[in-house]
Amino acid sequence: MKSKIRDFAIKILIVSIVSLIFLTIVTLAIKSENADAALYLENLNYDVTALENGDLKIVETWDIKINHTNTLFKDFKLSSFKYSGITDVEVGEITKRGYVPLTQIYEEMYHVTDNCYYGLELSNGKFEIAWGTGMEEKSGKKTYQISYIVEDAVTDYYDCQEIYWQFLAENENTIPAKKVTGTLTLPQNVQNIDKLRVWGHGQLDGVINKVSENQVEFNIDNLRPYSMLEIRVVSEDKMFYVYNQNKIRNYNGLPSILNEETKWAEEANEMSELGKKIITYFIIVLAIIYAIIVSVYIIKIVKLKRLKEDKIKKKPHIEYFRDIPREKTVTPAEAAYIYKFNKSRLDTKDVQEDAVSATILDLCLKKKITLRTDGKSDVYIKVVGDAQGLNKDEEEIYNLLKKTR
Repeated sequence: MKSKIRDFAIKILIVSIVSLIFLTIVTLAIKSENADAALYLENLNYDVTALENGDLKIVETWDIKINHTNTLFKDFKLSSFKYSGITDVEVGEITKRGYVPLTQIYEEMYHVTDNCYYGLELSNGKFEIAWGTGMEEKSGKKTYQISYIVEDAVTDYYDCQEIYWQFLAENENTIPAKKVTGTLTLPQNVQNIDKLRVWGHGQLDGVINKVSENQVEFNIDNLRPYSMLEIRVVSEDKMFYVYNQNKIRNYNGLPSILNEETKWAEEANEMSELGKKIITYFIIVLAIIYAIIVSVYIIKIVKLKRLKEDKIKKKPHIEYFRDIPREKTVTPAEAAYIYKFNKSRLDTKDVQEDAVSATILDLCLKKKITLRTDGKSDVYIKVVGDAQGLNKDEEEIYNLLKKTR
């Protein structure tokens, strides 16, 4: 019985461990998705400098783990409405010796030659930066620095100027990142920091802050593959000289920008609350299932315990004696049975002879028979009383003696 209870306790422990492991796996799956096992960014940093002419000088630092991959790519969707183009592309590797520039080539390649890179406008409406890693048949960790200029990235309105730039496009970035950080520096300080407004778009757990009158910082932990990353910075102070007509809006833009961001913020909050509710409901359901399983096992343990108690109660009460019961009426044969049954068979010659001899002596003591000798070895038995009051075994000996007299 103890072993059964122990087995049930072990099962409860196993169920508990499995439930915790399952919950942990689900939680990790919600926080991070592993889409491209060949590439993983330990850290991705953006250093963005906004120039007075409305261009953005961007330096990206990729601290990346590479597994049998010989070429890395970064693509931009071309849009004259958002910016004019990408120029001044440079790619280099940061080693123990310092920054080592890669060699620029001017042709598109699917497998870029080791230590070479290109930055080209492609026929599919994209601008692509690609470089060779030399890691086609090995794995390891490397650090690359990619720099380029985004021309005419600032939009000018009557009442404000806007920087709206997408670093990572949704459903295109396949590389997860443990940590993403970034800094945007304006060409000059704003007079009133409250009139400098900043927003970040992408994962709901991202953070963007104004750290000074001319600098904005943003960061994301555990960037999932296919996630979008973009920032929007709006200043009511006019600090950029915008000449590109595609980037000049002859109307007030701040009210519509604020309305748009408010709407998106509300939608993001709703999605965040929905996600929290889903997780909460899932945990509750899992807890209920776990509680039911544990309750079933507890009920089984209680039933086993009660069954054991019932079996103990149902056992007949046996009265034990240290001495022979009915001491005054017990027969010699009964005494022999009690004494001999655990030591030898009762039908053996020795046991039978002892029982018969003892019974004859007992009959003599009860004055049912008499014994006499003639001085020799012969013994004479005489029946002198009746069989009244004798037990069955005594009566059997008595009748035997009576028939043989």
